[in-house]
Amino acid sequence: MNLGPLQLADDLIVRDIMASAWTNFAIYGDPTPPGSSSSLSWTPVDPASSLQQYWNISGAKPTMTTSQEIQNRMNLWDEILAK
Repeated sequence: MNLGPLQLADDLIVRDIMASAWTNFAIYGDPTPPGSSSSLSWTPVDPASSLQQYWNISGAKPTMTTSQEIQNRMNLWDEILAK
């Protein structure tokens, strides 16, 4: 399915953020390494925390966030893996 070229400014920004984040992660193990030109910040998962966050890249200004749906999924996988 070809959706055509990106048109909206936000789509282009998200494309650039994703390309930069994946490249940085492949090189440094961190999509937003210290000293990067990005003012964006990613926080690794803390296995000791009961609140699991993810980097929401659904717009031009990604943020670390969580949701009850994500928490429910994490809890389900914890139960499955504990068996």
